[in-house]
Amino acid sequence: MPEDAETEVAHRPWPPAFPQAFVAATRARLDDRGVLVVAGTDGGTRDLLAAEVAGLVDRPSLHRHVSRQGDAHRALFVLEQLWRDELPRGADLDTVETRIREQLAGHAGPPCIVLSDAELSDAESVDVLVRLAAAGDLRLVATVGATSSAVADRLRSAGDLVEIAPLDAADVAARLESRFGVLPDPAVVAFVLDRAGGSYELVRHVVDTSVDAGLIDVRDGILMPTDASVDAAADRASADPTLVDLLDVTSLVGLLDVDECRDVFDECALELAVRRGILAVHDGAVGFVFAVEATSVRRTLTQERQRALHDRYAAALVRSTARPGVAPKVADWWTASGRLLPVDLAARATREANLQARFRRALVHSDPAANDQGAVVAQVERVYAQVQLGRRRDVGEMFDGIDPAALDEDGLYVYLHAVHLVDDDDERERLVRRAVMVDDPTARRRREAVRVLAELSHQTFSGSGDRVATRLRALTFSGQLSPGNRALTFMALSAALRGSARPTQAVEAAEFARETLRAEEATLHAFHLDPAGEVLISARVSALDLDGAQQAVDAYASGPYGTGGGRLALSMQAFVNRQRGAVHDALADAHRFLNDLGPHDPHELRGWVEAMAADCLVHLDRPDEAVAALESAARHPSRMPETDLARRTTMAATRDALAEPEEALEILDDVIDEAVARGLLNARIEAAAAGVLVGGPPQLDRLLDAVDDLVDPTGTPAAWQRFARGVQAYDIPAIVELAIELEAGHARLIASGIAQFVLDMARRATDLDDATRAHLATLADLSDPRRG
Repeated sequence: MPEDAETEVAHRPWPPAFPQAFVAATRARLDDRGVLVVAGTDGGTRDLLAAEVAGLVDRPSLHRHVSRQGDAHRALFVLEQLWRDELPRGADLDTVETRIREQLAGHAGPPCIVLSDAELSDAESVDVLVRLAAAGDLRLVATVGATSSAVADRLRSAGDLVEIAPLDAADVAARLESRFGVLPDPAVVAFVLDRAGGSYELVRHVVDTSVDAGLIDVRDGILMPTDASVDAAADRASADPTLVDLLDVTSLVGLLDVDECRDVFDECALELAVRRGILAVHDGAVGFVFAVEATSVRRTLTQERQRALHDRYAAALVRSTARPGVAPKVADWWTASGRLLPVDLAARATREANLQARFRRALVHSDPAANDQGAVVAQVERVYAQVQLGRRRDVGEMFDGIDPAALDEDGLYVYLHAVHLVDDDDERERLVRRAVMVDDPTARRRREAVRVLAELSHQTFSGSGDRVATRLRALTFSGQLSPGNRALTFMALSAALRGSARPTQAVEAAEFARETLRAEEATLHAFHLDPAGEVLISARVSALDLDGAQQAVDAYASGPYGTGGGRLALSMQAFVNRQRGAVHDALADAHRFLNDLGPHDPHELRGWVEAMAADCLVHLDRPDEAVAALESAARHPSRMPETDLARRTTMAATRDALAEPEEALEILDDVIDEAVARGLLNARIEAAAAGVLVGGPPQLDRLLDAVDDLVDPTGTPAAWQRFARGVQAYDIPAIVELAIELEAGHARLIASGIAQFVLDMARRATDLDDATRAHLATLADLSDPRRG
């Protein structure tokens, strides 16, 4: 077989885990009974079906909860995780059920709750969920493993049962043939089946990772192993007990210190696991080759097994359990073993759970009931998790339960930032004075600098202008800030510079923030990382560095320690894809973000993302859906001015595409006036440019006024400046050149709008030659997914 042919077959997509007809039929069964129980093998396949039936993506969601060992003994724990802010403390089951029903009454239809590993859940929560489902207030999809329990039996009796049989050798061979277009060698089938345990989700991960690692390849028309050592591992039940312990403990901790691993476990066991491709040693750490396999192993461990492993090994794994990033898993292991967390471990687990965007786990680890001193730990991180989950009512705990004088400067910033959530002016001023006024003059100056930073950050989000940027720039070089807070200052400066239409300077400031944070990895907080990634993405889009923006999104979504925890990854990806003109992908990202958002919207992005979705739908010739999305966007304004101005500008563009130019111009007039009042020059330029695209040359003066005195004529402001001057001079070749340059830089959304403007402007046959006119017509059409 020719080499290029082998490359082609190696990139065939995997067949779907479940046919769409099966998913639709299963969804109908859920609609009929209200409760669906999916039973099957470990490894994610049953959760994949649950997510497809419920319409959720496989990521943290406010409509999804994963139960863990030890949860069954915490009454109402599942409900507290799903509706923490809405439930009265200490209420009985009937009161809890009534309160949740009241909350659900505001939904357009009954939401679908996914409860994974439900056999580990507390019986009280399951009872309430089943009753609510029976009454039609919600739909419940529960996944259960092979282990029977009273909770699983209760679910099976209440709902419709779907059993997923594990894949056998014939199934694996058929799916490998579909993926690669060639027959698999029996050794590959045996290897994959042994490692995946019959789970299709795990089969895909094992095979794709093995291909990337060069362990499996297509040779002479056969999918075969590239190394004789890639053979089926020994059956787990008959494996050496030390090897089994090593695998189980590694799955619980995540990464083991390699020297400590050799001391605690038999080195032969480690060598055997590495030789078989189960574990790998990298950068001084031992971990699973396939992360999903670690998850699969961990989910098979009973509470008794985890307790036995804890008693045998926990005290000896000091360096391993102190490694960055492993604390949340270690804390889960401690809790499942029935142990209270040491305060230090609880604090690390809370911080790292936030860094991984696992905000519910952060609240669990920081709860007083979870640690051996019965104290609230990592209060600042706890507040951060509450805000991310939309539970602002609980933020008051911070002011009641913490002495701000005991906070370090990073924590003080979060404290003062949270003060802005307090509505009462007098109370807000009292809290600020309490935080800043200390006896030591040097400490007071530094704390006052943090207060100024918090105030300027707030001003950056409520307005902008050169004055705010100037004060922030001075603060960055004042020498009064901790490294983390200095990074936050550069972030706020980047946002202010972008708002002032200085995109290149905004990128530089965001890069300074990122470099500062990279030097502080040991003490990184999510409230440092997340804004760093978000401002860098926004700045690069404004600078028309779309490739760089995509790289920033990839790093941000990868979690620690890239440039963010990825809390808003889908909205950021939708934003970048839309700017690139990839409207199919942008629409999918927008819908996934909105689906995950649930009833909460802590960052008030719903309306903006809905407006982007509406605009994408128009480009895809789906006007009815676009109108529905617009109506929803109109109901969800944001108190964040730049977000709201972007929402309204996007809505105006969509209205114009729906042949409603008068409504579009009316929206844009209001946006321009507000942007001027707030000193948000970038938003003013975007709205004024949209006005010209909608209304033509009669709207040109407002754009010319906005771009007349640009300090940093780069990026989108410079593009709109060139556009305005080209229209003013009726210089069609110059405008065409701009559109083609933007297309070459992958800024197809702007290029598309300008191309359509030129086509409408150049009505005389002599204005454009046929080839240019055809090219512009193609450029103006964003509906072709191959051009995104």
